[in-house]
Amino acid sequence: MVQYSVDETAVEKQDRKIRLKLRGWALWKSYDVVVMGDGMECGRYASNLPRYDVCYVLDLPIEDNLYGFDLDEEIEGSYDVLEFFIEKDKERIKVGEHVLSEALVKKRAAKEKRRKLKNALSLAWNRYHFLVPPSVVKGWLHREEETASTQAVYHPEVPEEYRTWLSLQPAFSKGGKKLPVVEVEDVIPDVSGIDGEYVILKKAGCTLYEGAETQFMEADLCYSDSDRMDENGLRYEPRLKPDWSYDTLRGFNYIGNVFAVRKDLLKEYAGQKMSLYRLLLELSDRNISVKHVQEILFGDTEPMAGNKDEMERYLSDHGIEAAVEDSDGYTYVKYALKGSPKVSVIVPTKDCVEDLEVCVKGVLEKSSYRNVELVIVDNNSEKEETAAYLSEIQKDERVKVLRLECPFNFSYINNEAVKQAATGEYLVLLNNDTEVMTADWLEQMLSYAQLQDVGSVGIQLWFFDDTIQHAGIIMGKGGVAGHAHYMEQSGGSHYWPDLSIPYDVTACTAACLMISREKFEEVGGLTEAFTVANNDVDLGLKLDAKGYRNVFLPGVVMHHYESKSRGLDLGPEKMKRFMSECRLLKETWPGCTDSDRFYNDGWSKARDYELR
Repeated sequence: MVQYSVDETAVEKQDRKIRLKLRGWALWKSYDVVVMGDGMECGRYASNLPRYDVCYVLDLPIEDNLYGFDLDEEIEGSYDVLEFFIEKDKERIKVGEHVLSEALVKKRAAKEKRRKLKNALSLAWNRYHFLVPPSVVKGWLHREEETASTQAVYHPEVPEEYRTWLSLQPAFSKGGKKLPVVEVEDVIPDVSGIDGEYVILKKAGCTLYEGAETQFMEADLCYSDSDRMDENGLRYEPRLKPDWSYDTLRGFNYIGNVFAVRKDLLKEYAGQKMSLYRLLLELSDRNISVKHVQEILFGDTEPMAGNKDEMERYLSDHGIEAAVEDSDGYTYVKYALKGSPKVSVIVPTKDCVEDLEVCVKGVLEKSSYRNVELVIVDNNSEKEETAAYLSEIQKDERVKVLRLECPFNFSYINNEAVKQAATGEYLVLLNNDTEVMTADWLEQMLSYAQLQDVGSVGIQLWFFDDTIQHAGIIMGKGGVAGHAHYMEQSGGSHYWPDLSIPYDVTACTAACLMISREKFEEVGGLTEAFTVANNDVDLGLKLDAKGYRNVFLPGVVMHHYESKSRGLDLGPEKMKRFMSECRLLKETWPGCTDSDRFYNDGWSKARDYELR
């Protein structure tokens, strides 16, 4: 079957019309996209969109690039179901559908639930009545999975799907050193009399799976992935964890209640009344080595949740000024500001006065932080209304306008703004097509940017329809780097609590990013070889290489109308430039797109936080 992908689907009912947006590609030349409404053809469109990204990823000749389609159409009529096909030489392949009838959605959901239940019951019957040996069933499932689709995912919230995924995982490797296990209640034990250099601490009730004692690596602290087990011994709620994540740990005990630790580290805590979570917090502020085993080695006793009281006590005991708020059952730490340093907000722009005015009002009028200067970098604006607006806005003593007549280069423009105009101790890189929605956005970002070990700070960005545009960057997503939760509905529930707490990421988008001037200059600013794309990813990697953390704050939100000044990267020249900058990123940081240490390899890169 031909390879294809549907990148975007948006369907909106409008009286007797339907607004359809459909974007994707297929490895066919000169094919049609056919739209069927309730079984009848209601639209046919030719493919004509260059997709150099497809050529690059699949190593195809760059001249053979018209693989894409990009529809934005109004369809007359009212339909319950729209189906989407690609068609060439009378061969037709269904690539998706959208159900508009709420009644039909509920009916299909109920049917799917019955199907899954029937399959689960059938599998259980076969397993437990030995009509089919479990090993045969497992092998069959594995073969089916391999041949069905390379993009198959399993929902972690559906226990049956998780256990299917679990059955496909390889057994633990053999040959490791078996570590002693010590059960802990509310007192840290004295382990000095136990042989060996390391010990596994386990909260009472947690279940170590067979062979797990040999999987922990030698480090000051070593933890693993986990799940939970019900009273019948059935496993559910997988927790595929990031590598060491300082800020994530303050949101909840993502490490869990089983981990290995060097015995010498426990000496000063022996006999003290404290939870394992409090012990992890204590260890987190020490200069220790930490390793993470991406294997599910134990079943935990507790659901994923924060501990507000524990976090408040810890901060108080260590003299750290911060407020701890409940956020969907997790803890959201807001550090106290240290003084009121000047913040320079840098906004590159070219014309688009209406959008710029919204952005400027947000910075100057909607923001509660007062010690701010706004540096507008005018890059080749041509319209008289732009000149008039920039002349008027400069009457505000907080505003500077820097004129740069040069080809657009996001990195160069921002670097020059820092050198020539910005005087703040902290810098904010901000796109001109953004709109402030959180009044204390600068205070919240600054409270993290002031921390000694923090490099850059990013925020949550929403499209105009309140779907998510950015929630941190995941390396390897989309082949290079992609935004977490891209185009998901904001305010919805998510399996992993990354939209409830500040958490560590490899990089954040420079559409809105704060960094201290000192750290910006330490890493050489933005790399100017990245003229448009991946300069923010490269910045995050440079900061990470220096030992700084990049932090995402979900509690700060802006609207981002995305690239209005320049347009999206769809044209042939822009696509070629984008591909060259993707290639440059991989050459500069070999292996950077293979995995992301803050996003477990067991999660899908196609559908965030689903099992692959």
